[in-house]
Amino acid sequence: MSTWETLLLIGMFYLLFYTPVLQPHPHRTPVFEKLHEKIEKHRKEQEFSLALNYYEYSDVLDPCSLNPCRNHGKCVSTAPGYQCQCNEFFTGDHCEKPITTCTEDLCNHGICVLKKIPPKFQCRCDYPYHGPRCNTAADVCSPNPCKNGGICAVRDNNRFRCICPLHYKGTFCEVGPNDCYRNDGLQYRGHVSYTERGFSCLPWDSFLLAKENMNSFVSGIYMYGIGEHNYCRNPDGEVKPWCYFQDGSGKLSWGLCNVTVCTDNIIYSVPVVRSVNRTTDKPIIATDVKGNITKRNTTFPPQSNTTFSTCGLKDIPTSIRGRIFGGKRTQPGQHPWLASLQLKVSVPLHNAGHICGGTLIAPCWILTAAHCVKTLSEPQIWRVFLGKTDLIKNETYQQSFDVRRIIIHEFYREEPRSLHYDIALMELKKINKTCAKESKFVKKACIANREFAVGKACTIAGWGRMETGFPSQLLDATVQLISHSACSDPKRYGKLIDESMLCAGVPEGGVDACQGDSGGPLICERSAVSQVAGVVSWGELCGVKDKPGVYTHVFKFAQWIESKIKGN
Repeated sequence: MSTWETLLLIGMFYLLFYTPVLQPHPHRTPVFEKLHEKIEKHRKEQEFSLALNYYEYSDVLDPCSLNPCRNHGKCVSTAPGYQCQCNEFFTGDHCEKPITTCTEDLCNHGICVLKKIPPKFQCRCDYPYHGPRCNTAADVCSPNPCKNGGICAVRDNNRFRCICPLHYKGTFCEVGPNDCYRNDGLQYRGHVSYTERGFSCLPWDSFLLAKENMNSFVSGIYMYGIGEHNYCRNPDGEVKPWCYFQDGSGKLSWGLCNVTVCTDNIIYSVPVVRSVNRTTDKPIIATDVKGNITKRNTTFPPQSNTTFSTCGLKDIPTSIRGRIFGGKRTQPGQHPWLASLQLKVSVPLHNAGHICGGTLIAPCWILTAAHCVKTLSEPQIWRVFLGKTDLIKNETYQQSFDVRRIIIHEFYREEPRSLHYDIALMELKKINKTCAKESKFVKKACIANREFAVGKACTIAGWGRMETGFPSQLLDATVQLISHSACSDPKRYGKLIDESMLCAGVPEGGVDACQGDSGGPLICERSAVSQVAGVVSWGELCGVKDKPGVYTHVFKFAQWIESKIKGN
């Protein structure tokens, strides 16, 4: 059989068995589960043809670089490819099948939570119910469930209300006057368990959170006070403690909690919460000699460091990434060098607001794409925002600046299907003789000092297009660097690719930087230091197979960048 016949056979095999993969949903019905199993069977066959294409994309292939394992599974490289090591609650080749038999109606008056030991679940009952399925009720007010001197008042049908003393609140009067958070609440260990909108928090070990990035079974999560309870916490650098909840329609969501900020005269000495019958380790919290929780070294709002101690290092650890095209939200501080370039007022063909992304590479300098500013080159119409994650909100840690000047590369040109030398710089206007101030949420990125290897897994971030429009939340994704020869293959971009360009993507499509992400960075890490390898430039369509994203090759422009900054 010839090579072309083999490729044709593979293509027919792919088209015959291809079925779109439904995204995981926290409220599947049994009928949905059967459908999902059938789809997963076809998915394995689909992955076979995708894997063949994968080898065409890069000269160096690490099958675990994009982590094909789902639900916190760990990818391990093996001789034939890779193997997924699943946690206690999932099985399958890619950890896609839940083991637990939890359903929303299993526990009549309670919620099903996960356990590491058989049968892998348990019903946690709402008071006053008890029993294996939470269907037996005790006397609601005997003994008195209300804490801190609260009075239990019987209502009807096993319902009660705690009448709390002054300055106490909560279902059981468990939230006291000193239950508050400092800074962003990283060390908060209080008892608040409801959101600002009044929704009750889900337990961190709820079966509904098994597929979420934050639950009580994530490795090392106990250090952030998360365990077998539903108290608000802040493990990922949000602005204040938060929790997951179900809204009125049963949809899983998250929200900031109704926790108060500590005032200067309040001693933060809320004890660490320890649940009964824990299966996870107890939290380890740094305390002083009096047993009070020690303060964090970071300050809030941003520090007044105008020189920036370093580049490419962030204070917030990287979370599990979603996608930009169809992605998941990121947390504040995960991309502290990312800038939102916004028009102050509407102009012909452009509305006011976010237009492009950019990268802070020096206190007064933003790196972006030339095509973002070529027809909008008047500095006075722009305003640059740093430290943002949500475009709609006025975030306390954001910084904003007017623009002093715009420098576009001298050789920039636009062709009908491509952009060349697509790079530009924005100089920020100083405020009180300074520009950007270094903080946990605002840092500068390093310029790539040498080439990265083909196949390297890198990060893109921005406020780009999703399947349903343009999100306000910052999104990110992982893509893989593609060789120049593979990207200039005729079935991809052919002769459109020149030496000023760099390509990155995933072979099956679905992950890409799109409109609204133009000018933003392609970040690759070297020795844990984040470097700008590319600037989002152009591509054909969004997240389409065989059409990776095309980026300006920043390493090739390092001297140009340095000369413009030093010369101005």
